[in-house]
Amino acid sequence: MLLKFNDIVDFFDGTRKLYHGLSFEFTHMIEADVSVITRYTLYRNTIENQIKK
Repeated sequence: MLLKFNDIVDFFDGTRKLYHGLSFEFTHMIEADVSVITRYTLYRNTIENQIKK
């Protein structure tokens, strides 16, 4: 998916609203000319499936 910076911010803001617990682990960040390529893993808990502590 090709996104501009503001598109990325909007994507993560929207995603955070859908889950009770949410975290991202970035494993790769590569610069290629004028682009930056990232690889990440998304860890989440849905509102319906919350982990009780």
